[in-house]
Amino acid sequence: MFNLVSKSDKIQAKLQLEGKVSLLNLPDDIAAINAMNKSMENVRRDFKAKDEKSQQKAAGVKLTS
Repeated sequence: MFNLVSKSDKIQAKLQLEGKVSLLNLPDDIAAINAMNKSMENVRRDFKAKDEKSQQKAAGVKLTS
């Protein structure tokens, strides 16, 4: 027989006992989550555009020795 050892379960139980766990289902929490999602969407879009531009420039470079 084997015992499943989960560090994350132990950590989660410890945090709950210490009162450091809370649900994010209040309207203010949901608004903050939505704002962060929009911000991250803009960051991803900006990164993708810069990455594509970098790849296009790299494709045009000719290496000589």
